Amino acid sequence: MTTTGDNPFFIMVQIPGGANSSAYLEPAAELVRNLGGRVRACVSADRVECLEANTPAASMLLAEFDHRDALAEFWSSEAHQDLFSGLAGSDGLLVIEAPGLPYAGWPDAPEIPTTASVSPPSVAGPPAYMIVQGTGTDADRMDRYRDIILPLLKENGAYYVAFEIEGNARVLHGEWPYEIFAISRWPDCESGHRLWDSDRYQNTAIPMRTGAGVFWVHFMTAATADTDTSVSKDRKTDSRASRRRFIQGAAAATGGLTLSQSGLVGAATDKPPLKLNLKGYSIPLTPEGKASLVTPTPHHYGGQFIFVDYRADVKEVARFLPTPLEPEPTGRAFVIVNELFSIPEDNPDLIYTNPERTHYTEGVVAVRCSYRGTPGSYITAIWVSKDWSMAFGQFFGWPKKIASIHLTRVPPLHPTLRPLGVGSRVRGIVAREGYRLLDVSLDLRRQEEDSAAPSFGWLYSVRHFPEMGPTVPAIKQLIRNRVQNPRAINVYSGDAEFSFGASDNEELLPLKPVEIIKGYFYNPSWTTTHTAELLETYE
Repeated sequence: MTTTGDNPFFIMVQIPGGANSSAYLEPAAELVRNLGGRVRACVSADRVECLEANTPAASMLLAEFDHRDALAEFWSSEAHQDLFSGLAGSDGLLVIEAPGLPYAGWPDAPEIPTTASVSPPSVAGPPAYMIVQGTGTDADRMDRYRDIILPLLKENGAYYVAFEIEGNARVLHGEWPYEIFAISRWPDCESGHRLWDSDRYQNTAIPMRTGAGVFWVHFMTAATADTDTSVSKDRKTDSRASRRRFIQGAAAATGGLTLSQSGLVGAATDKPPLKLNLKGYSIPLTPEGKASLVTPTPHHYGGQFIFVDYRADVKEVARFLPTPLEPEPTGRAFVIVNELFSIPEDNPDLIYTNPERTHYTEGVVAVRCSYRGTPGSYITAIWVSKDWSMAFGQFFGWPKKIASIHLTRVPPLHPTLRPLGVGSRVRGIVAREGYRLLDVSLDLRRQEEDSAAPSFGWLYSVRHFPEMGPTVPAIKQLIRNRVQNPRAINVYSGDAEFSFGASDNEELLPLKPVEIIKGYFYNPSWTTTHTAELLETYE
């Protein structure tokens, strides 16, 4: 369907995650406003969620103009071309122009979420935008997927502002192999997550379109509320400050409250804060900041997983969950033994200059759960081989301990071992303080599509720091976080076995398997950054 009547025009500038976007985004946004346009999103890569596997990490500028001539003036102006020239060498840089839907929506098509059929609820914060780019390869399955997704958008107060499948999306820069370009507006980020994480979407819609096309899905908070087209520098400063408070032990996303207002510190801190003279992302803090145990985020991960999906006694699962998390009704849980490489974005050469600070092994026990209807996972035990990984886990409330962790590794060339594949066997073992805690084995029976790799969804956790004195109170918070840009390749499945071992410093046996569902072996990658959300504060 093509647009008719008065409609806006959109321009999307998609800047690859590894590029330096800071010199472009804000000046370009200001230029948009000076030319009468509206900045819908102006977001760095660490704040853009990649919801679909294989979606490239990217910074985003999304702008809207009332007339195409105004958009063309922005794009071709000398001021913009000077700004854009600083990005032109970035591999993966993409610029798309597309007509928007009519301002009045599509009154003659009420089944499609547009301004004519959706009245979004009033919310306090800014809206969010989802950009979908892709190509469908199975028309029948995509039609059935559409029949599922359109009502879900309307139920969550979302509607399309642009939807092009007939070639009207124009590539102004870069290579774009797709046919579909769609932009949807959401009341807030929560509404988008609510749909994406819903049982109907995860277990009905996604299986329906898996293998029926290839898609990128980017999701981001709008620059401001739609009624205010300015980008506030104060808002950006507050966002950075909240992330700093998160790392320093205060609440994540306290909505701009001071530390004393958030109830996390005592009255003694009401006096004006001092400027700390020591530097570092984490302790130890030093004059030059070189001694920090943890490197600054974002952290980019890749490695190999032995993953076993199983069921435990649901009553026991419930005992391990903090209020108000609820167990998945059948007691779903999983264990992982993995090997990972963690590369900080601000020091990608660390793997060459000091590889020991990038490589570690890990064991995980987690249960499936939900928070007020939104599904996710809660880690009950996790062990790592390096102290910097353990310390980073404390920031998020992941219960990491140091342990000895080993798993099968097969070199590409070996006189007696063949490369891993169908028919191979892999094993992972976690041991700590003289006890074997987790022993996992897997026979690889089938090679799967990359999309078959398991996902974590939301990662729920409890940040817990005990009281250190009358004016240094405890911090007990339920938060959630999700990894960015998850991908997987070389996915195999097969028959798995695992067992927990007894220990005087662990509680594993209550979560022993009642049924083992399936095992997976694959190579994952993702990015972890500061996108955590505060859900609850405990007494």
